[in-house]
Amino acid sequence: MNICSVDGCNGVVCGFGLCNKHYQRFKKYGTTDLTPRVSKIKKWLDELVANPPAECVLWPFSVDSTSGYGILRVGKKTRTAHRYALILSTGDDPAGKTAAHGPCHNRLCCNPRHLSWKTTAENHADKVRDDTHNRGQRHYLAKLKPNQVLEIFADARMHKDIAKDYGVSRSVVSSIKTRIYWKWLTDGKEPNCGKRADWYPQAEAPDGSN
Repeated sequence: MNICSVDGCNGVVCGFGLCNKHYQRFKKYGTTDLTPRVSKIKKWLDELVANPPAECVLWPFSVDSTSGYGILRVGKKTRTAHRYALILSTGDDPAGKTAAHGPCHNRLCCNPRHLSWKTTAENHADKVRDDTHNRGQRHYLAKLKPNQVLEIFADARMHKDIAKDYGVSRSVVSSIKTRIYWKWLTDGKEPNCGKRADWYPQAEAPDGSN
């Protein structure tokens, strides 16, 4: 079994004396060494932090396909690009704080002038203020419209009967009544639970309202 020719790599040869990882790297960058790419990213970040413009600056390198955020390797860890740009700019990396975008709310933007350290609650409040949130009807799992939620909240019937009429589970009805789901819509109102609560403990709300 042939072993990759790159020092320290024990991968099986795929082509040109290289394992699949180093072969793909060679095809993409013309070298098996990541140093040129790392230096390019570092130079890009250093220039951005030293002289950030007024407009958005979009991350031109690797992007996480799930979250949509730019990513990079820092040492042995994968970091989000916008957070790392803010770390370089502020010299701080506060635990429990998120690198919040604003006012652009563009996930690929790494401009430190568009970023600030905020709590999760503060970040969510900004999204609500700027109408960039995905709570309620905008959430991809949401089945109900706001007017239906208010109708369910005020409905005094058994939860199973309400659930059947609206095509949702009893647990969803119970979570609306107890403000686990759609809390922002029902705050300040009193639910009509009827003769029986039919309450079921819930996990995190899929409508993103928590």
